[in-house]
Amino acid sequence: MSQNQQATTEKKGGNKAVLIILIFMIVLLSGAAGYLVWQYMNTLKKYDGLKVQNTELTTTNDQQKLQLDSLQSQLKLMEGAIPGSVADSLNGVIADLQEKIANTPTRVVYSGGGGGGNKKEIEALKEELAGWQLKYDALLKERDALKTEKDKLAADINVLNQEKSTLTNTNKGLQDKVDVAAQLKFYDTMLSGYKLDKKGKKTFEEKAKKVMGLEVSFKIQENAVAEEGERMAYIVIQGPDKKVLAQSSANVFQVGGVDKVYSVQKSFYFNNKQALISSEYKTAETLKSGEYTAEIYIDGKLCGTAVNYLKK
Repeated sequence: MSQNQQATTEKKGGNKAVLIILIFMIVLLSGAAGYLVWQYMNTLKKYDGLKVQNTELTTTNDQQKLQLDSLQSQLKLMEGAIPGSVADSLNGVIADLQEKIANTPTRVVYSGGGGGGNKKEIEALKEELAGWQLKYDALLKERDALKTEKDKLAADINVLNQEKSTLTNTNKGLQDKVDVAAQLKFYDTMLSGYKLDKKGKKTFEEKAKKVMGLEVSFKIQENAVAEEGERMAYIVIQGPDKKVLAQSSANVFQVGGVDKVYSVQKSFYFNNKQALISSEYKTAETLKSGEYTAEIYIDGKLCGTAVNYLKK
């Protein structure tokens, strides 16, 4: 073999070795690149998983915050309906959980249970509040039932008051009729002047200057409705000057709550039968001529009048 051929052969062998080395290096680099890509993809997958975990953690925390806010509002509505010590204790638990959630980290690097660790405590709190809610609802139901009963009683009382008012008015009307029916009725009421002769015998006189007294007489109708018993008649006699003839200004009785001076009073017993009553007023001075009027009052009511004119 010539030197040229040998050189050519050696050169080809060297090139082949280099090619093999290059191929090996390419394969090696390809493998390394594939491993790096795999590592990158695996890291990316873990990162995506952590992002999902972070989102879930944030969502859990937000949900738990909302749950605690709702429980706090629910507890506030029940204030006064549950023992104060219980309300304070439950408010304390809610405050602790709210602070715990507020301090829970939500970073991608976080690795732990996170907000999920509060779940059992919140569920226990929900369960306890649910028990109190049942009692509270029962109280509300009882309150509503009592209110309904109270409203019904108020309506019944209103109806009874209306019926009472109607009965009162009816009774008043009936009583007024009874009072009117029971009032004594007078007739043949007379006012006459009289004088006494030397023997004390009474004769009627029309001349004023000769009159020694005035006699009032009246008849009472039979009345089965009127109450039987002792009665007092007050007789008011007025002269022409409209002044009451009276022995004393202290002789008063009441009419409608007002004092009225009377001339003479007459006591009599009424037994529901017809009766004739008479009474005299003895004058202490000479009477003037003119019109004289007598008013007869029994039980504070005007029952009869009589008029007489005395001559000069």
